[in-house]
Amino acid sequence: MEMIMTVPASAFNGYFLKMFVLLAVILAIFGSARAQQYNGKYLNNVDAVGVILQGYDAVSYFSDNKPVKGDPKYSARFNDATYWFSSEEHANMFKERPEIFAPQYGDFCGYAMSLNKLRPVDPTIFQIVDGRLILQHTQDAFIQFNKDIHGNIAKADANWPGQVVKHVGKKIKFDKPAQSALQDNAGVRN
Repeated sequence: MEMIMTVPASAFNGYFLKMFVLLAVILAIFGSARAQQYNGKYLNNVDAVGVILQGYDAVSYFSDNKPVKGDPKYSARFNDATYWFSSEEHANMFKERPEIFAPQYGDFCGYAMSLNKLRPVDPTIFQIVDGRLILQHTQDAFIQFNKDIHGNIAKADANWPGQVVKHVGKKIKFDKPAQSALQDNAGVRN
């Protein structure tokens, strides 16, 4: 004799809703493509006291479409870096969803990362692509990166995990700059 068990649809809806929320939380914590963690540590371009973006407000890039200097009295920690903000409102926005506002590639140059290199950034040379804050080292790097923006993002995304493994927990030694495309081939570098 076959036994059939019936469960009210509302029980499934509640169960599936709980499982969906749990899965979303797990993916947000562990499955982010933007994650920079390796072996419990993060790779970030920070100053001697751990401040990222040279003290610029990460939220301002999105809300004001420009970099605005932050103030240490409005700060937050995320992925082993200290962020400064220009207002309490921006600090609170960041604290609610830091992964949205944090710079890509640990605040290292996007173009250099596409070449599998680590370079510092100029926090005034930036762009937001598909909701991701990407900074560049020089105007030339910005131009080169944008010649094939989606291809260069794909390369940078692929190179980033290896750079994290290679450099996390170590003193950063920046790679040499790429050959400038703005100069002739006389050996001038950016």
